Amino acid sequence: MSKIGDKKEAAEKTCISNLTIDDCQGPNMWYKVGNRIYECRSEIIIDGKKMTQEDLAEKIGKITGKGITRSTVIGWEKGKPVAKLEQLVALCEIFNCEMGYLLCEEGFETKTRATADIQAQSGLSLKAVKTLTSLSKNSVSIMLIEDLLSESSELDHIATLYKEFKDTLTFGQAEEQGILPFSDPPGDHCEGLFMYEAKDLALFRFNNAIVSFARKHDK
Repeated sequence: MSKIGDKKEAAEKTCISNLTIDDCQGPNMWYKVGNRIYECRSEIIIDGKKMTQEDLAEKIGKITGKGITRSTVIGWEKGKPVAKLEQLVALCEIFNCEMGYLLCEEGFETKTRATADIQAQSGLSLKAVKTLTSLSKNSVSIMLIEDLLSESSELDHIATLYKEFKDTLTFGQAEEQGILPFSDPPGDHCEGLFMYEAKDLALFRFNNAIVSFARKHDK
């Protein structure tokens, strides 16, 4: 795209992003949809660059069998309605999302209802849910998650040790806050490792729990 085209698109985006929530309600809901189309299009990378409005128009034409122009896409992104159902369906196919997400319906904070439900019920971040749902069924990551979730007591134990590690201060942090750092010798599992820094000891305990878990589930 030319520099003029880039500036024009940036200006159009600024116009959309400056809309208030009230602008996106009722008859003006298409402004919100236009913003979503822009965001979804910008997430798609083609030859190292984000998908252009021309690219999107071309893909929609190939799917529907009816060509559209860049100006049509510009209109959508500025808040004009997507008048034809087949074009909405094509947009969902290109953006790999459900219609509810494209139309900014309540409860569709993510591209699919399934990921939205997972996020709502688990409290996981959108990034975490995307990573989880992108894992292949037979991957090592899924095997680990399956084993952890199947053993609630072990998961709670590991989580407790992880929190202990996260919450424990290093010597430097303790000194900065005027707190005396942990100085007792390690317990039964750490004989001979005296003078261990508290955070290192917490990490040792966490790692030991992970190793024990892995050995138990080794098949």
